[in-house]
Amino acid sequence: MKKIRLIMVLVMVLVFLLPVFAVSAEVIDTTDLYRYQGTGISGHTYWEGHSIYVKRFDMSKGYIAFCADRLTPIRTDKDYVKISLEYAASHLIIPEIIKNKIRAILNYSWNKTDKDSITAVQYALWHYLHGTGLPDEASAAVKAIYNDLLDDTKTPCLPASAESVVNNLTLNPPTPDSQDRSDGETTYTFNFFAQSSEGAPIVFTVKDAADQVLADAAYDIIDAGSGNYQLKLYDIHAAATFTLYATTLKNKSVGACVFVTFKTCEDAVQLDPCQSQTVIGIKPSETTQTKSFSVSINEPAPTTETTEVTPTTSVNETVETNPTTTGTIILTDSTLPLVEPTTTQTPTTTLSPTTQIDDDQVPQTGETNQGLLIGGILLALAASLMLVLHHHRKQE
Repeated sequence: MKKIRLIMVLVMVLVFLLPVFAVSAEVIDTTDLYRYQGTGISGHTYWEGHSIYVKRFDMSKGYIAFCADRLTPIRTDKDYVKISLEYAASHLIIPEIIKNKIRAILNYSWNKTDKDSITAVQYALWHYLHGTGLPDEASAAVKAIYNDLLDDTKTPCLPASAESVVNNLTLNPPTPDSQDRSDGETTYTFNFFAQSSEGAPIVFTVKDAADQVLADAAYDIIDAGSGNYQLKLYDIHAAATFTLYATTLKNKSVGACVFVTFKTCEDAVQLDPCQSQTVIGIKPSETTQTKSFSVSINEPAPTTETTEVTPTTSVNETVETNPTTTGTIILTDSTLPLVEPTTTQTPTTTLSPTTQIDDDQVPQTGETNQGLLIGGILLALAASLMLVLHHHRKQE
């Protein structure tokens, strides 16, 4: 009798579990397959009786994923099918009660590449999936992230509907978007505005003209609050162009999914998590959006030297000739000759402002000719006077 009851219990358990692992081929698309690529980003390794490795896995087709279980190793030669969190929860692959918290943790992880964040995300997932905690040897930084992920206030649950709520990204470039380089100045600052409508975090990346990501020491992004930011570029010694990329989620939540290995039995597909580790992931390229702008530091335009010519002012030089007096001799029988004065005005010569004339180059004027005439008249007058005196003496 006891054996019969035991058999009946086992049958009931099997009947209950069959819907979990046997799924219609029409529900799961076995032509859309995925594999672990053997690469990823490692987190911190802790000792828990044996080494526990943490890694963010690179899956095929651009997906990334974290462990959903702790004991099954992951393999690169096994095919996976992709199902939603809701589908996985309804088939007891993950607990129904925690699916929205799992989505919230994955939503935090979309842009994380550092060891501390990857480790905290993995242990937060294990906490809800398996009830485990973070090892005491974890650093303060890992513990801080881990505790924030467990805090429902800081990391609230996200329902599936959040995956379709559009998150608008606004990115206003600097005005102006270029500056002239100056000697002695090596740091240049550009102000810009960036904001996501659903409050999703924005990740900034800066690349040079060769499309190479700048080192962290080459620039800073300073959050001035209310969507205002400053891009500071350091160690600039020549003209250069840079492009800033702002990336955030397309929607309020990432599109989360579960990768599970499977097997096919006759016309049915059976999920078979034992073949390779079940992982939970997202596809960043489908989950995120990016906008960008470019800024430049230019060499200043060459300056043209202007030679200022000071005009010289010349004073007009005027050469004037003094008026001369000429005389007309009137002879009478009883008187000495009288000289009737006449005044003759000599012309005035004005030189142009820019012409300089030496004394010996001044042309002769009427003054010189009149001097000779006066001399001749005086000689004639003297001769006449002598003739008059001589004639007078003879009469006596």
